[in-house]
Amino acid sequence: MNQYADPRSYRFWLLNFGLAVAYSGLAAVTGRLFAAFGPLPAPIWPAASVALAGVWYFGRAAWPGLFIGATLAFWFYPLLPPSHWLAPVIAFGSLVAAITANWLLQRRCGPVAPFYRVPHVIVFMVGAGLLQPVIAATIGTSAVSLALGRPAEGLFTIWLKWLIADSAGALSFTPIVMLLARPRPVMSAVLPILEAPLIAVVTLALSVAIYWVANADTYVVYALPLLVVLPLAWAALRFSLIEALAILLSNALLAWIGTLLGLGALNAIGDRYPIYTLNLFLIASIVAILGTNVLVTELHERQQALRRARRDLEKKIRARTLELSASEARFRNYFNIGQIGLAEASADLRWVRVNNHLCQMLGYSERELIGVSCPLMVHPDDQAAHALQQRQLLAGEIDRISMEKRFRRRDGSYLPTIVSIQAERGPDKTIDYFFVAIQDIGQRKTMEDELRRRATVDDLTGVANRNHFTEWGEREIARAHRHGTALCFMMFDVDHFKRINDGFGHLAGDIALKTIAHHCRESLRGFDLIGRVGGEEFAVLLPDTTLQGAAELAERMRYGVAKQTIKAPHGMSLPTITISIGVTMLKPDDRIEQLFSRSDAALYRAKQAGRNRVEIDNS
Repeated sequence: MNQYADPRSYRFWLLNFGLAVAYSGLAAVTGRLFAAFGPLPAPIWPAASVALAGVWYFGRAAWPGLFIGATLAFWFYPLLPPSHWLAPVIAFGSLVAAITANWLLQRRCGPVAPFYRVPHVIVFMVGAGLLQPVIAATIGTSAVSLALGRPAEGLFTIWLKWLIADSAGALSFTPIVMLLARPRPVMSAVLPILEAPLIAVVTLALSVAIYWVANADTYVVYALPLLVVLPLAWAALRFSLIEALAILLSNALLAWIGTLLGLGALNAIGDRYPIYTLNLFLIASIVAILGTNVLVTELHERQQALRRARRDLEKKIRARTLELSASEARFRNYFNIGQIGLAEASADLRWVRVNNHLCQMLGYSERELIGVSCPLMVHPDDQAAHALQQRQLLAGEIDRISMEKRFRRRDGSYLPTIVSIQAERGPDKTIDYFFVAIQDIGQRKTMEDELRRRATVDDLTGVANRNHFTEWGEREIARAHRHGTALCFMMFDVDHFKRINDGFGHLAGDIALKTIAHHCRESLRGFDLIGRVGGEEFAVLLPDTTLQGAAELAERMRYGVAKQTIKAPHGMSLPTITISIGVTMLKPDDRIEQLFSRSDAALYRAKQAGRNRVEIDNS
């Protein structure tokens, strides 16, 4: 701890004084208690836990106090002769052993008590139960053999006893000290209030019976120590680690005292080293408790983590469900509020979802549209259009197409639309569904038709205007030249039209022009074209027509116009209206200008010849 590391601080000296007193005092009590077992080692060495726990908790600040305490402990240890070098060497070995074990713990486990993860427990067992005792036993045994000579029991026997004593002391007391120094909430189930005291009483009762009461006449006395395993296992599985270790330590104290007094099962079976056998059994019990408890702790932690994760997941699912519901509601609102037809279609192009506007556009209810094949509602003439794009869309070559389609409405009429189709694909690139946007372009089509009509039709008479007539005429002339077919051209105008305007008004003149244009148009074939090319001048294009046929048609038109009865706006009949016509035929290399010129010349001759007649261009 940092506040103890400064030698100028009173905390540093207070800490080291306390550690020195704790180590030397515990060693003195141990020496007095086990004096009958010879100078070294004692059957169990609890001071090893003071060294390990002190270095683990206080770090380097604890080194001086532990070294001084260990030196004093071994200097005044019963039956061990004082030596100016033996006690410091054994103390040095104990300190080095604790430092080495702590280095392993800090490196692998960090600052927390190493009892909450299986790898940490294994590291603690290796460090406290093996590494620390091996180092301390090796240095201590070597020093004692140099000072006192080779022991009668053999060097290895003394080394093994020392190792068992330090291991039992470190494993018995260090976990409880560490857990008390740095406690951590243990994730265990809520237990009945009397369960822990009951198990403790049962364990202690068994310890008294086995290590105090049992004798050579007791049935299967050699197997009695195994009975304690049952309540200890229960404690390891059900209780926190500190509770289980407290029960084990209470059992160990009773067992040590009874065995030292020559009582109990281990003495009854004639064991040569009963206290060391007890220590080995204790070490095995500690290892089993630590291992079992850490497994149970990890299981509880994982169960609680799983429950927390499940609760969090359920919260997220509920929140996500609410978000999805809100998102679905927003989507439904957006889906239905727009003034455009929106729909989802399955991979086989059947309606899956349609919005209200699409239903209004087509005149069907949503229920009537769901499941209907989209192509079956398209005008037959439009189904073949854009076939290549549709095949590319289905094949995955493109993801979106846009086209004009006419959809059949409920009343049998067809609605012109622009259809945009977006393919939505899954991870395997297959089509999951299509998103379809359908825009009503009926009004636009009407406006386009009207604009087209105004661009090509004369407003007054309803026949082609001059521009449209000229463009159409050029195409027909080119076709006639290409195929070598006949083509005739005529021009006519109304005789004395100015008199009608001046005498009856321009409105009467307009009525006259409309009547004449209507009559002449009715006289023509479907592929013939009539156009108004001037005020009262008209032109007629006659594909696949000979000059004789054109002359006969012109005569019928002239005669029919003269027979028309035309009413003025005020109800009076206009005087007979006549027309003069000039007719010409297409010649090689002619363009429309030449046809206009020759037919106009023929028309002029008809005027000069007295009007109301047909003049043929024979040039």
